[in-house]
Amino acid sequence: MIYDHTPTDLYITGSGGNEAMLQNFRKRSFTTYTLRGRFCALFVVTGVVVFLLITYNKSGFLKNDVSPGRDFSDLGSLPMGVPQAREDVEQFAIVFDAGSTGSRVHVYRFKVPLSKGRRMELKDEVFIQVKPGLSSYSDDPEKAAQSLVTMLDRCLEEVPHSMYNSTPMILKATAGLRQLPEGVADNILNSVTELLRTYPFLMEENGVDIMDGIDEGIYSWITVNSLLDLQDAGDEKVVTLDLGGGSTQITFDPWDKETILNAADYLKNSTVFQKKYQLYTHSYSGLGLMSARFSLMGGSVNNNSPTLTSHCLPSGQSTEWKYNNQNFLVSGPTDSNMDSCQESARTLVQSQVKPIPELSRRTLYIFSYFFDMAVDVGLLDANEGGSLVVEDYYTAAMKVFKGQTKQDLFLGMDLMYMYTLLHDGYRLPDSAKLYLKKQINHVEMSWTLGAAYQLMSAMNIAR
Repeated sequence: MIYDHTPTDLYITGSGGNEAMLQNFRKRSFTTYTLRGRFCALFVVTGVVVFLLITYNKSGFLKNDVSPGRDFSDLGSLPMGVPQAREDVEQFAIVFDAGSTGSRVHVYRFKVPLSKGRRMELKDEVFIQVKPGLSSYSDDPEKAAQSLVTMLDRCLEEVPHSMYNSTPMILKATAGLRQLPEGVADNILNSVTELLRTYPFLMEENGVDIMDGIDEGIYSWITVNSLLDLQDAGDEKVVTLDLGGGSTQITFDPWDKETILNAADYLKNSTVFQKKYQLYTHSYSGLGLMSARFSLMGGSVNNNSPTLTSHCLPSGQSTEWKYNNQNFLVSGPTDSNMDSCQESARTLVQSQVKPIPELSRRTLYIFSYFFDMAVDVGLLDANEGGSLVVEDYYTAAMKVFKGQTKQDLFLGMDLMYMYTLLHDGYRLPDSAKLYLKKQINHVEMSWTLGAAYQLMSAMNIAR
């Protein structure tokens, strides 16, 4: 509201005009003084009230009174972010990771500086996950969508009500849906899209889709290097190796001319952190951990047998296993041994993985199933993470295989596959050091943060 304090012109005539003018002048001066005082008081009180409301809301006491199905049209057109200070704006982003073994959502809160020369800063993250993944509902798309409701409701709680329709939301499906028949995957994504659009968050037309494996690798690289604060031009970026259920990715900024000359098909120019990079990125579909299990047990698109076997499984033991929504009975033959298992894994990875000589001289961060399996056998602390060498996976595989029980039937196979992927696929020496973390600065090591940064960049608010 604008207050206009310009006095009205007065015209006074007659014999008493001077005295009347003087009296009116005194009265008018007093009125102006009073209005100014009242305006200042009103300004101060308003400022205090606004400050208390913001503090009250940020303290978590002001809960969002919303639920699915509510009419959110009353939110209107809201501004981008809520000013917290002269140079900072708060911004949220929601990224769903629809993976092969489960669905996860990351709610990120950023501090976006208004002044130039300062980068957007991640303040905190809320992480929720459910199992199984969307691909498990191939025969029931509606149920696939409903599996996300709990996480969507949590998003309503974590994002302030006033920022709902200025908070972007995307869902990216990975290898699990990539491997489904096109029509089946489309039906699931259509149902998911319909559900997500009943919520008040900001969604682009292609906000729900299947992510290319190359983008998955690049987003992972952005995530790790940003969490390590390696965003400036002179920083030595790290190599990222991600092992999911259906695929595995490697991404890095190549140094050697040999890498650049021999890998032209896998080089991609990307702009991240407002800088341009030429990245080597390769996604190997079918070499994720669950896909590798299937292959090592003789499974293939042409093999519809419900029974699978592998030298990587202990002799005389069997169990049921579900893969791609199909049930199998898996077992180990009488002549099971780790040497035969290693040879099978070597044949699998060397038929696809391209060796990169410079990797042995680079800093390597590996995560996802690489981390989970290392924790399962006691090589790492689940909270702290740490570092290993490549050979540790081989040593752990041999120990597990010798004393294996039915409860950890796949553990020896998984560890040997990881060792073979690193040693015989990427040709890393046994002594190559590997860094493994579940989180960095309390933020999950996931491609989703990189996707959020790119999303913020597309909205022209990233720095």
